[in-house]
Amino acid sequence: HSFGADSIMEVAPKIEHKVLFLGAIDAVGSGGQRSLNRKRKVPGNVEYFYNRWQNDGVFPFDYRKSGSFKNCNASVKCDQGESSSDVGHVDLPATDALQREILAIIKGLLTQRVDANNAETKSEEKGLKPTDLLDSAPLKNLFGN
Repeated sequence: HSFGADSIMEVAPKIEHKVLFLGAIDAVGSGGQRSLNRKRKVPGNVEYFYNRWQNDGVFPFDYRKSGSFKNCNASVKCDQGESSSDVGHVDLPATDALQREILAIIKGLLTQRVDANNAETKSEEKGLKPTDLLDSAPLKNLFGN
């Protein structure tokens, strides 16, 4: 989120292994601008790139400009769009809708990895909570009991 999203976008091209999911939430570069988004690249080692931004607040300072990354080479999907939530920059990553959407995508990606023969995964799962993902088969006991 914010400066952190911009930082991970700067580092992503330097990572030498596959990245299953890379998410950027309202990325903001130096000077509080999102204009750097047009210069950053999503490298081909990223499989699923998820990017959401808001146009409802005065931060970033150029908030009326699109938050889209123009050079997206993700191998599976470049999922970019303005958030449907009517919240500003600070509150955007904490919205229930955004968290549910991200968790459903990650769970779907992990499920496909665990069972490549699995038919379809739901694009959205209602009521999904962060603890549900940690308790799911792909991540069960990954972080201890």
